[in-house]
Amino acid sequence: MKVPTYQGNQVRSKNTVDMGASVNTPVEGFGGGAANVVKVATKAADTYNDIYKEYKKKADEIKVTEAQYRLAEMTNKMMNPIDGALSKKGKDSFGLLEKFPEDYSKAISEIEKELSDDQKSLFSEHVLKEKLKTERQLQDHVAGESVRYDNEVTSNFTKTPSSPGLIHSACSPYLRSVLVMSGLTPNSQSSPSV
Repeated sequence: MKVPTYQGNQVRSKNTVDMGASVNTPVEGFGGGAANVVKVATKAADTYNDIYKEYKKKADEIKVTEAQYRLAEMTNKMMNPIDGALSKKGKDSFGLLEKFPEDYSKAISEIEKELSDDQKSLFSEHVLKEKLKTERQLQDHVAGESVRYDNEVTSNFTKTPSSPGLIHSACSPYLRSVLVMSGLTPNSQSSPSV
């Protein structure tokens, strides 16, 4: 390649050193071409997919946390000692172990309606723990109320002379079995001895 040079009062052409660049250099030499375009597009798609998965995971965790909060509120309302399951005293508490789990499961189903399958999977672990904790608390309550009721009936039984049959029918199943073993059945005419 010749480049014009100025020497004195004359302009002359001078050969220059060839740098090896050709006008016909292929696109691949500058990072283009079909192979590189596919690589770049694949990398961009993978990056997008990773970002999507991260944001979806965060969104699922937020939705599950909201569902857990709603479950805690619902559990507190259903177990409330003022007007919920824990407010039931004496023989009024005896049916709780059958009825409460049904109502609790229905309430959980209502919460799960708003969750995707992935979110339900995450939520189910928390539900299982909460269900076990609630059922244990309810069983303890009913057992305590059963003992309290039995003690109350036994106390009334020993204080007031009554028909053993009347008292036997008012007793809890546990106290009835104690009365039967003691010989104080509805047909028994003996009075209790303390």
